[in-house]
Amino acid sequence: MKVYNKHYLKACESYLYMTKDEIITKQLRSENRLLFNETIVKIGFIVFLGAVFWTSRLALVHQLSFTSWSLYVIIVYIGLMCLTGRSSKRCRAYSDAAEVMLQFDSEEDRRTYFDEMLKPQFR
Repeated sequence: MKVYNKHYLKACESYLYMTKDEIITKQLRSENRLLFNETIVKIGFIVFLGAVFWTSRLALVHQLSFTSWSLYVIIVYIGLMCLTGRSSKRCRAYSDAAEVMLQFDSEEDRRTYFDEMLKPQFR
């Protein structure tokens, strides 16, 4: 939650002086990236299950070695999970911040909300 809050505060600060169209564009970009990350994880999970199955077959017949492609797939998938998890937190925070900032009509209202509500709450 600490990482999410940091990204949320940073996103709100970056949205202070943007127009509504720019905020909507950033929100859509964040949501698209979030969907892309989820798709990568789903496809990677299917390949990961195949690699685990293949690795277990090799381990049963004692032919498992570090040159096996399945071990590399497992290692790459674990790294992929770490990267997409971090990226997803950031994208979710930016998308949520955009939703909140779109509720305000002017830059002045956004600045007031940011200074009076968010800064004291997160710092």
